[in-house]
Amino acid sequence: MPANVQAEDALLAWARGLGAPIVAPGDSAERPLATSLRAARLLHRPVMVTSARFVRRAAPEHVTVPAGAFDADVATVSVRGGRTWTFWVEHDEPHRVLEWQCSDGERAQLLAGERLAYWKLNAPGGEAWLAKLGLRPRGERMP
Repeated sequence: MPANVQAEDALLAWARGLGAPIVAPGDSAERPLATSLRAARLLHRPVMVTSARFVRRAAPEHVTVPAGAFDADVATVSVRGGRTWTFWVEHDEPHRVLEWQCSDGERAQLLAGERLAYWKLNAPGGEAWLAKLGLRPRGERMP
C-alpha cells in the first residue's frame, strides 16, 4: 500500500475531522484510497487502491434529521470511477455524523443521541435506554 493511502472504511472518521487528509473548509485534496474491506468480504471483490477527491464545503449548511436541526459541515469524497460519498457532520462538538449518503443508494440519518455512561449500562435493565432512542433490543444470538 502507498504510504499516504486512505481507507474507504474510515471515511466516517475522516468526515468528523479525525483522520487524514486534512482538508480545510473550501478546499480539496486528491489522495489514494483503498477500496472497502467490507465490500471485499461481502461482495467478493478484491481490495484495490484507486484515487479519490476529498472536498470540504466552505460554509456550514442547515440540516434537519430525526434527531433535530443542526448546522452541518459538508464533506464529499468522490472515488475515481466509482461512488461519491457525502457526509453532513455537526458543526459544533462533538461533531456527530448527522447524515450520510452514497451515490449507490446507501443513506443514513441520526435518529437520536444521548451521552451516557455506557459502561454502566451493560447489566439487565440497561436496554431500557434503547427505547428512549427509538431502538429495540436485539434478540438472543444463540439458542
